[in-house]
Amino acid sequence: SFDSVFPPQATQEQVYSEVEPIIKGVIDGHNACVFAYGQTGSGKTYTMEGVTDDHGIYDRAVVSLFNEIANRKEEASVMDETASFTVQASVLEIYHERVQDLLRVSPISTSSEEGDGQHVKEDVVIPSQSLEIMHNPKTGYVYVQGANEVTVSTASELHQVIEQGKQNRIVGVTIMNERSSRSHLVVIISITCKTSDAKTGVARKTIRSKLQMIDLAGSERISKSGLKSSKDTGSINKSLAALGDVLHALQNEDSRHIPFRNSKLTSLLRDSLGGKAKTLMMIQVSPLRRDIKETSRSLDFAQRVGKICFGGSSNDVAVGNKNTQAVRMKRENLELSADVQRLKARVLRMKDTIENERSEKVMLKQSLQNLETQYETEKRDWLLKTEMLKAEIENLERSRRESARKHEEEAREKEGTDLKRAHHETQVAQNEIKLLRTRNTELRRKHQEAIERIEALEKAAALKSSLAKDSSQLTRENTEL
Repeated sequence: SFDSVFPPQATQEQVYSEVEPIIKGVIDGHNACVFAYGQTGSGKTYTMEGVTDDHGIYDRAVVSLFNEIANRKEEASVMDETASFTVQASVLEIYHERVQDLLRVSPISTSSEEGDGQHVKEDVVIPSQSLEIMHNPKTGYVYVQGANEVTVSTASELHQVIEQGKQNRIVGVTIMNERSSRSHLVVIISITCKTSDAKTGVARKTIRSKLQMIDLAGSERISKSGLKSSKDTGSINKSLAALGDVLHALQNEDSRHIPFRNSKLTSLLRDSLGGKAKTLMMIQVSPLRRDIKETSRSLDFAQRVGKICFGGSSNDVAVGNKNTQAVRMKRENLELSADVQRLKARVLRMKDTIENERSEKVMLKQSLQNLETQYETEKRDWLLKTEMLKAEIENLERSRRESARKHEEEAREKEGTDLKRAHHETQVAQNEIKLLRTRNTELRRKHQEAIERIEALEKAAALKSSLAKDSSQLTRENTEL
C-alpha cells in the first residue's frame, strides 16, 4: 500500500501537503530528498514546477523553508539566542552519466556551412564540463566539486536561481531535444544554521542540512522511448536501474554493501538515502490504456520503495565508518538539543501568554469594579434628584390649590362691591395659575427625563453584569489553561 494516493483532479496544494513536513524537517537538521518518478508525460515536471498561477513543489518548498527560518529566528530570540541561516542553492543535470552545472554555462561552437572555421553561435549555450561527485568521510556529506553554489537570503532570490537553472536546461533542449525527458534535474538547497548567545555572542551550535529535489528522467523502456543509438541503449536507464539496486540493498538487512557508486545519481544522493535522511518518492502514472505496462512497472517500483524504512541506524554501518557514525550521532544529539530548546521556547511563550491573560483579567476586573461604583453613585444621585423633584412638585401643587382657594374667597368677598376689580384680580390669578401649570408641566418633563436616565443606568448595569459574566468565563478558561 502507498502512504497517499492522489486522483487526477487533486490540486498542487493537496499534493504539497504531503511533502511539506519533510521540507520543514530540513530546518531541524535532517537531510531530505524528494523524487518525481514515472514515464515521460506522466506529470513529473508538472508536479515539481507547476504553472504560473498554480505553483509546484519547487516554489512551495522555497516559501516553506524561508517561513520556517523566520519562525526559528523568532524562537531563538525568545531563548536569548541569535540564529543566522546561510542558504545556498545548486541546480545540476545528470545526462549520460555526466554531472553538469546549470548555473554555469558556456557558448557552444559550431562549424560553418561555408568552411571549416569554428564560429560561436549566438544565444545557444550548453552546460559546462562534467563535474566530479566527492564524498567527505569525516562529515558523511556528498558534494559536487566545482559546482556553483549561489547564496540567497530571500525566497524570491532562491526562486530566481532555480528558474535560471531550469531555463539553461530548456536551452539544452534546443540543442539535443531528447534531453527534455532523458536527463535528471537536481535542485540542491544547503542550509547552515548557526546559533550564538544574544548577549555574549559566543557560538553555541551549528546545524547543517540539505534538501534535494529531483525531476527524474522518464522511466519507460528503451524500446518505447524511440531512441536507437548504442550510446543511449547502454546508458539511458543506467541511473534508474542503479537507483533501484540501491533501494533494494537498503531494504535488505543482510546487505553489507550499498552500491552507491554504480551511477552518478546514486552517488549524489548518498547522504540522502538511508540513515537519518528523510526521503519521499512521488510516482506519476499515466491514465491512458496504451501506457498500462509502464504504469504497472512504475507501481511495482513504488511498492519496492515503500517497503524500505528510512531513518534507522543499520544503513550507517553499511555505508560509513566509525568517524561517520560519530559525526552523525553528534548531529543527532544536536538535533535533539535543538528540539528541547524549541520546546522550552514554546513553554516560555505559553507562560507569557498566560501572564498576559492574567494581567488582562485583573485590568478587566478593576474596570468592572469602577463601572459598578460609577453606576451606584449615579443611581443614588438621580434617585435623590427624583425625590427632590417630586417634593417640589407636591409643594407647588399645594401652593396652587391654596392660592386658588384664596382667590375664590377674595372674589366672593369683593363680588358685591367691585365686580370690575374682582374680574381683574381673577384674571391675574388665572394668569398665575397658568404659569404654575406651565412650571408644573416642566417639572413633570424633568421628572420623566429622570426616569429615563434611571432606566438607561439600569441597562448599563445589565451590560456590566454581562461583562462580569464574560470576565468569569475568561477566569475559568484561564484556570483550565
